[in-house]
Amino acid sequence: MQEKFDIVVVGAGLVGLTAALACAKKGAKVCILDQKLPNIKGDMRASAISASSFVLLKNLDVIDSVVGNIQAIDKIFISDSRVGRKNKFNLKFQNLNHAKYKGYMIDNSILKNALLKTVNKSHDITVKAPVKILKTSTNRGKVKINLENNCIIEAFLLVAADGKDSRLRKSADISVRFTHYKQSAIVTTIGHEFAHNGSAHQFFFPGGPLALLPLTKNRSSIVWSDSSLASGATMSLNDSDFIDELSYRINGLLGKIKLLGPRQIFPLNLQMANRYTAKRLVLVGDAAHSIHPIAGQGLNLGLRDAAALADNVALSIRKGIDLGSDVIQEYEKWRSFDNNKLGITTDILNRLFSNKNRSIRFIRRLGLNGVNHSELLKTFFIEEASGLRGELPTLMIEK
Repeated sequence: MQEKFDIVVVGAGLVGLTAALACAKKGAKVCILDQKLPNIKGDMRASAISASSFVLLKNLDVIDSVVGNIQAIDKIFISDSRVGRKNKFNLKFQNLNHAKYKGYMIDNSILKNALLKTVNKSHDITVKAPVKILKTSTNRGKVKINLENNCIIEAFLLVAADGKDSRLRKSADISVRFTHYKQSAIVTTIGHEFAHNGSAHQFFFPGGPLALLPLTKNRSSIVWSDSSLASGATMSLNDSDFIDELSYRINGLLGKIKLLGPRQIFPLNLQMANRYTAKRLVLVGDAAHSIHPIAGQGLNLGLRDAAALADNVALSIRKGIDLGSDVIQEYEKWRSFDNNKLGITTDILNRLFSNKNRSIRFIRRLGLNGVNHSELLKTFFIEEASGLRGELPTLMIEK
């Protein structure tokens, strides 16, 4: 059996599903391939959604499916902290309820479910899962994908959304720049006695940052980064001792807390692909870049990849140009600069704040306090976090 599409997206994760929706919105016939059935359970992570990403999801008709399950971030408090001491917040962003800058938190499972619902409603998207790709090849102006079930799929363009260990990236001999931070992040969800009031907190400890991020229903997401050795020891604690240590670190900020799910641990590194394109192939999301969670921007970068790719697809369709032609080079130029800039920024921030040197601690506290007293600098950083600086893809512009 042989089927033909304009675009094939490999990977049914958050970015892959968004890329499929965005390209279909611009007029492409899309097929999504994944080696597993799309699973919305088992992922305890939550993601920050920037203002521009929210507009993208709104323009793709995804937001209506998450009403009541998305938490606005109204305040952000940042502290240069030390374990065992009462930590004051050196930098405060308050009254962030202006629609232009508003960010949100959402459970990954809820967002994925909403994306899947929207994908399933689309007449321009076909999902094939679980399937195994045997090989890919390019000839006669097409990419051909042989599946294990004897199905052959042809398309003009192949989109790799298959994660940071992307097989498609490796098969295209695209190299990566890799930095291992020797840190790991523990992720879980907690319930708490006191209301969070839409406040996000970031405690910078010498071993790494601990983020306390607001979710709906009086819950918060925990992203606790530390040295891999320390994180491993923390993971070995029983639930009661883990909660005691976490409460101690955050100075009992939210009153009594309890675990609402299992803990997961992820090694942290910086990985940037040296190219985003090959012959009839483009990389999006973690296949192209994986950064430290210190700024909470990992998913937002991937969503912007999806929206930017869709603009290049729209240009090709509008001008009758082959989707796999040199037009995709413009996608690479557009996204590699943006992603590399943020990758370097998060790398510098992690090295600056995950540091026990007293002189550096004095300088960073001075810097935080300086920003705290400058509305101009605050606005700059909020615009950066909102994804509103630089050239925006059309799907990230409010209609």
